[in-house]
Amino acid sequence: TEAMPRQICRAALPTPLAAACTTTTCPGWSAPSVARFSQAVRNASGMEAASSNESRAGIGIACAALQICRGIASVVLATASPGKHDACRALGATRVLARDQVPSRLAEALRAASGGRGADLIFDLVGGAYLEANVAALALHGRLCCISTMGGGKGALDLGALIMRRLTVLGSTLRSRSAEQKARLVADFIARVLPRFERGDLRPVLAKTYPLAEAGKAHEDLASDRVVGK
Repeated sequence: TEAMPRQICRAALPTPLAAACTTTTCPGWSAPSVARFSQAVRNASGMEAASSNESRAGIGIACAALQICRGIASVVLATASPGKHDACRALGATRVLARDQVPSRLAEALRAASGGRGADLIFDLVGGAYLEANVAALALHGRLCCISTMGGGKGALDLGALIMRRLTVLGSTLRSRSAEQKARLVADFIARVLPRFERGDLRPVLAKTYPLAEAGKAHEDLASDRVVGK
């Protein structure tokens, strides 16, 4: 068997069930957020470098992915709008690429950051619009983890690259998982992630809270692409 290379992981930036994780043990995190954070940990396992992609960088799972990869990967590349680049770096990104440059420059940027290697793992929330660029940016044995389809659910897949570099494209969501599967994710979170909160390595990123009467304003702020975190 061939050894799995361990060099670069790429994660997409817009967003991270049980009573065991309460606001007492994990302040600021809802049960679904805990499960998503643990899901990001599971996807990032074994990586030495990471990159993050998102159309609206800074939403929950993206913030979680960047922080997790910071403790695992030697290279963490985030894609985000220019106004969020500093936030990405603060959360763990070692490189940042403007999201409008992803189709034309992602592979080049990742190879430049990794000594010509490419990404071991890409977290992507954009979907079809980034599919070709994501596959082109993967290293040998690289994995593309598709978490959302904000940029469309269909795209062109280079099967030649998939075969020759022995790549893996996988989908990941919480919505279709059973209560038992979600409970296992929470158990993973408690065992593998909670200690990093206690050490201060990880933190929930809360952008702002709104009273229910201002729900419309909350939606406006999200649509403006100014929000970093939940």
